[in-house]
Amino acid sequence: MTLRNSWFIGEALQALARNLKAAAAFDRADLVKWTPGIAARPRAAGTALEHLKVLGFIAYVPRPEQRPSVKGQVFYGITPDGIEAAKTAQAEALRQVRAKAALQMSDRTRASSDFAARLWALVRMRKTLTAQDAAELLTDAGNDVAKAKAQASTYLLTWSTAFPDALQVSAKRFGGFKRYVLLRDLGPSVPMVGIQATATKRRATA
Repeated sequence: MTLRNSWFIGEALQALARNLKAAAAFDRADLVKWTPGIAARPRAAGTALEHLKVLGFIAYVPRPEQRPSVKGQVFYGITPDGIEAAKTAQAEALRQVRAKAALQMSDRTRASSDFAARLWALVRMRKTLTAQDAAELLTDAGNDVAKAKAQASTYLLTWSTAFPDALQVSAKRFGGFKRYVLLRDLGPSVPMVGIQATATKRRATA
C-alpha cells in the first residue's frame, strides 16, 4: 500500500499520545473526536487508520465490554511500536511549538535591539531629542508611530536614569514633550542597563 497524506499519520499519532489511556481500544469516531484536523476532512480518519495499521502502529482488537455493539464498528488498539511512535510524534510537535515560540521571541528581541540602536544613533547625531521626534524619524510610513513613541520614551527615560551625567531631561519642554539632551557621548554602542549590562559583565569575567 502506498502511503499518501502522511500528515494524517503525525496528527493521528499525536492524538493517540494525548489519549493513550482512552486509546486502549478506540474506533474511527474516537479518532475524529481527538483530531480536529482529520475531522475537518472527509475520509481522512479512515485513511489515517489504514496507514497506521499498515505501519504496525495499531491493530484490530475486540470490542470493549463497556462499549455498545454497533453494526460495522471496528475497534483498534495501539501496539508497542505505536506507543513509541506516538510519544515521538508528540515530542516532535512540542519541539516545533517551542522552536516557533523561540523564533518569534528572537524576532521581537532583534526588532527591539535594532530600534534601540537606531534611536541611540539619532540621539548622538541630534544631541537633543524628544520621543515624538524620534518616533516620526525612525518609523516608516504606515507604521505605528504611537508604538514607536512609547518605545522611544521608555529607552530615553531608562538611559537618562541610568546615565544622568550623559543624558538629561531638559527643564524646558518642546511641543509639550520631554526633551532629552546629550551631555556626554557614551560611544556608538547602545548604553546597557539592568539585566543586559549585568549579563554582559558576567560574560566578560567568565
